[in-house]
Amino acid sequence: MKLERWGWDGTHLLGEVYGHPEWPDGHRIRTSPVLGYLEGLGVFATMSGANYALGEPDPHYLKLYGADGDVKQRLINRLKRPPNQPGGERALSE
Repeated sequence: MKLERWGWDGTHLLGEVYGHPEWPDGHRIRTSPVLGYLEGLGVFATMSGANYALGEPDPHYLKLYGADGDVKQRLINRLKRPPNQPGGERALSE
């Protein structure tokens, strides 16, 4: 599945979903909590077991958080932090 016009609220991804078995393409969703990033697959894994690739970020999210570079890479880096640091969800390995 893929999220377009996505954002991050600190625990969940939000965006327009494509390829979801329960929602029509373009439906705006909030995922279950994100567990980490599967580097080899290029997807974010969620607590529900769903995996999401990210397309383009939401322009509003990009305006707020994208001034210092690639917001997707910044999210991946945040998920790699040790759990005792703020935002320290671990990146998953395959």
